[in-house]
Amino acid sequence: PLANSLATDLYRLIPNSTDVSVFEERPWTILNFAIIGNETRYHSAGDDLQALDRRSLQHMGDQALALALDLAAGGPVEASGERLYADLLGRQLITLPLLLGLVLLGVLLLFFLVEAWRRRALGRPLAAAALALAGSAGVAALGQLILALIRSGDYWRGQPGVTSLAVYASAMSACLLALILVGRAVETSRLRVAFWLLFLLLGAAIGAVAPGGAIYFLLPPLAAALGIALRRLHPRAERAGAWAAILLLYLTFGPSLAMFEELMSDGPHWMFAPIGAAILLPALIEAKGMIERVPRLLVLAGAGDLFLLPWAAAALTPAYTEDRQQLFTIDYAWDAAAGRGRWAVNNDGRPIPFEARWERGQLPYSQRRRWIAAAPPLALAPPAVTLIADRPNGAGRRLTLRLRSNGAEIITLLAPPGTPLRAAGAGRFMRPFGRARSDDRYALRCIGRRCDGAVVELLAPARAPLDLTVIGTRSGLPAAAEPLLRSRPALARPQYSPDSTIAYANIRL
Repeated sequence: PLANSLATDLYRLIPNSTDVSVFEERPWTILNFAIIGNETRYHSAGDDLQALDRRSLQHMGDQALALALDLAAGGPVEASGERLYADLLGRQLITLPLLLGLVLLGVLLLFFLVEAWRRRALGRPLAAAALALAGSAGVAALGQLILALIRSGDYWRGQPGVTSLAVYASAMSACLLALILVGRAVETSRLRVAFWLLFLLLGAAIGAVAPGGAIYFLLPPLAAALGIALRRLHPRAERAGAWAAILLLYLTFGPSLAMFEELMSDGPHWMFAPIGAAILLPALIEAKGMIERVPRLLVLAGAGDLFLLPWAAAALTPAYTEDRQQLFTIDYAWDAAAGRGRWAVNNDGRPIPFEARWERGQLPYSQRRRWIAAAPPLALAPPAVTLIADRPNGAGRRLTLRLRSNGAEIITLLAPPGTPLRAAGAGRFMRPFGRARSDDRYALRCIGRRCDGAVVELLAPARAPLDLTVIGTRSGLPAAAEPLLRSRPALARPQYSPDSTIAYANIRL
């Protein structure tokens, strides 16, 4: 098993959707299988069989077979309530009821709060632990900022592990500085209790937003608490419990941290530094006696090297490789109203190696900023929209439209935020727009040959005129793009959408 309830809650919170989202209105239980490795090949021509990891394919096949056999044997047992769960190195799934997990989290929090009070760990010890976690984010963000001033584009794309190493080295640097500058005169036992109290406070905060995350804040502090409780029976019990907690923390949080790194491969990378610090800090606290035997100046120099050397390595590492190429999608965009053609390149922000006057900006068909330059006029016809019915609908309007593609493979009707629109669809299939927020953008997209002549409807809550942009997209580029295609870097390819020719115009209904 490879699963955790934190990922489930995060999936509910993010605004993204997947191919199965079209079925969300149906009373089905949907199981969504996906491979998340190497996002740079995702939705690109590089997502091919040669790039597929056979181990991932085997794992997915094992999951599908096990599911099929379970369903054939009568299906899973009916679920009762929410549960917390996480795998232990893919060998065992740890699971317990959500309510029990939250109660245990509260008991552990109370235990360490009382223990911190008894040991006078709520002042300087807690401040040292908090500074280590918060400082790790600041130090990593500083390294990322400096590197962004030196290198443009996604410099981490080719070798993401180098940047991850720099982030966690920054986290270790911040932890060492916090222990040396703030926690130097504090006993290890007080720092130990302060850290686990802070860890549980973070767990409670995360649990308030994503209750499934509580699973990661139970076993390690439970081991530490048992060690403290048993110290009267054996003087080494507390330290043994502390190291058991560190091991459990690494075994549970470590693999999941790697997974979240993969999911958030575009960054910001510094946000992983506090998580890395939370894994590193308890081990450094237990090694504090050894650290204090090293001259302070050497420790400070070592903390500086931990920051500088890995970021220097990230600065010198090639940005792209054959396996992890640069995003580089080229569009020809024709503005029918202005009679103007433009090249548009969607990439990671690195300057374009093609002689033209490029500027960063947006075009009506996308919110992403891209490089834009003048292009030869080609006078393409955008799709046509014919109003065939405009009927009252309460205080608003129900508009029936017929689409004509004029050669486009994709037709999009786009309206800016603030447009009085409520729903769109065809026939009895009407979908509400957005989430009724003032910043909602309204888009109706039709893909395929049946769009030519398709009839769609819009519901507007008011009688006011509607200003829309109609956009036609076809794959491929005109012959005039040949010099630009030749200039595309060798380690670059289109991603998320192919090179396209786009024509658009404004209409009022």
